[in-house]
Amino acid sequence: MHYFGKLIQFRRTDMDELTIYKNRRRKARLAGTGYLILAFAALPDILRKRLFIPNDPVATSNNILANLSILRLSILGDIVTEISFLFLALCLYSLLKDVRRSASQAMLSMVLIAVTMTVFNTGIEIAAINLFQSTDQLHGFLLLEVFQTLSIPATFFFGLWMLPFGYVCIKSDFMSKFVGFILLIGSCGYVIHAVFQIMSPGTSEHFLFISVIAEVTTIIWLLIFGVKQPCENRKKFNTK
Repeated sequence: MHYFGKLIQFRRTDMDELTIYKNRRRKARLAGTGYLILAFAALPDILRKRLFIPNDPVATSNNILANLSILRLSILGDIVTEISFLFLALCLYSLLKDVRRSASQAMLSMVLIAVTMTVFNTGIEIAAINLFQSTDQLHGFLLLEVFQTLSIPATFFFGLWMLPFGYVCIKSDFMSKFVGFILLIGSCGYVIHAVFQIMSPGTSEHFLFISVIAEVTTIIWLLIFGVKQPCENRKKFNTK
């Protein structure tokens, strides 16, 4: 009886671990899906940069009025990707809060700040479009300058949220520690880029390449592996 009692106990433990693993894997893959959608955030920025001509309100106005659908699509893309960013953060918080709650809360807070700033910034871009359509080129161009300037402090938070995320991955026993260290390094790319944009505007964006590598690595891990599987080779229980 003692033997069978221990056998039932270990089987229940195995079932509990399997259930926990499946729940964690589901949350991780949902997060990976949100992160994959977020990865397309660069596309709207690429689209709009083709329309902005530095120090030339007239040329910028002509480009925007001739390509209004492209600019409006980029604004919509920003909103969609920020919703995905929030979804990603909520999935990760649900997944990681039991590892380090304070760090997970810090991660979620950073994302909320970044999302709020970016969505607010899209309103400025919409106002600029309205001014260009009313032939107020100077004020429209000024709003676009404000839009581009406000994106710089938002970049800080796009980097800072990866710090607690990477830290919790390292401390967790079911996430990849390698991915955690990559995230810490990738965070520096965004932060350094933002600092250089303030101190030396127009500086090369090579630092962002570090962040891109970190994020792509994380997306692949979340989508393919999700979380580590529980140890299958249990020690044989003592029958004594």
